[in-house]
Amino acid sequence: MSWQIQGTRYTDPTYYRDAADRVEAQLRADFAAHHQLREIAAHGETPAHVVEYAARAHDLARAWRYSASPGHRHLWQQLSIAVESWTANPESARVEFGRLQQSFIEGNPAVESTTVRTQRQAAEITGHLEPVQDYSAQDGARYRPRHLSAVPDLGADGARRLGAADRALGGRGPDLLDLDEIQQIIDATDDLLAIEEAAGDRDTGADELEALIPAEQRNAPVIFDYTRTFDQHKTQIAAVRRVQDLAAEHLRLAGEFDGTAEGGQVLIERLETLMDATRRARREAVSAGVGEHDISAAYRAGLTGQFWSQQPGVPHLGQLDQILGERDHALAEIDTLRAEFGPDAYPRPGLALAVGAEPAFLPLSYTPSTATPTDPGGAAIADAVDAALPETGFASAWSTPEVTGVIDAPRHEPAVEHHL
Repeated sequence: MSWQIQGTRYTDPTYYRDAADRVEAQLRADFAAHHQLREIAAHGETPAHVVEYAARAHDLARAWRYSASPGHRHLWQQLSIAVESWTANPESARVEFGRLQQSFIEGNPAVESTTVRTQRQAAEITGHLEPVQDYSAQDGARYRPRHLSAVPDLGADGARRLGAADRALGGRGPDLLDLDEIQQIIDATDDLLAIEEAAGDRDTGADELEALIPAEQRNAPVIFDYTRTFDQHKTQIAAVRRVQDLAAEHLRLAGEFDGTAEGGQVLIERLETLMDATRRARREAVSAGVGEHDISAAYRAGLTGQFWSQQPGVPHLGQLDQILGERDHALAEIDTLRAEFGPDAYPRPGLALAVGAEPAFLPLSYTPSTATPTDPGGAAIADAVDAALPETGFASAWSTPEVTGVIDAPRHEPAVEHHL
């Protein structure tokens, strides 16, 4: 049902067939129109429309608020309070409405039918309850959809036990469940969710997206040269690290006051020096191209007492700092290996040979002091090391055999005679 039809039926006095008289039906229809005019007034196309809608709503309210009948004034006030309740806290209002209906069905003399009708109308015009079906005279029981009714339907057997008042109000609420029954429902729901997770369709459509990318680009390695930006990144990391470490040191030192005048003066001078250094570090970070957000994040991290080595205040720069540190460490090891694997020395036996490479057999009488450049095994492996470590920058050295632990040693020539 469209909102236009719903809005029209709420402002029609004939919709309120259970009203006590025609005056109550007209009051309820005017209140629905008053509520709708107030809702749409703020969304008027022009200021003139806003004023017109607000004026019409005010006229409807004034006619009933200052009515000669105290009952009419009281009913208008009840409708206003009910709408405010359903708008501010619909869940609580729904619970109270269910209890009110149940009490009325049970014949509680303190619950008036007018109050029940007022709460139901407030729920309907605020969009928290489906309107009753009245397309024909056969719908005298005022059927409501089960999933939208304030009081659940009891089914066919329960309907036969309900009286006319129960059917008019949409049914009777079920008995409350105890904690064991509620836990059983929760466990059954968890079991069903587990089954759905295990047997459900897990196709996320990622394969379809991947298929749209050309095969030669789908898993192609990145060929962009980042080497020219590494020096800039290292400068930025060093600058922002100084900001965080100086702020952290300032915080740490501030708590070391020994209570003496001499110690206090020394401490104050030290703290002022750290503050000046922090300001200078911030300026240097800006000059290095670090964003103000990253500088502030590093400074705030230092104010918590965390040094950069403990937890970087700028995560992405901290990760890059760690990666560059590992790279520099690996390059230093490579330089050491280059110095050790000269043409007159044999490589250490700890380095593994590549898969499929045949080892160079050594003579039984071999000792490091008797090694000569003409020994075939040492020369072959030394040549392999030199070939695998070209001087082409860190990018090639990063993937060298010394880093991976594998040396692609050449196969020995069949004509070479080995001494066993």
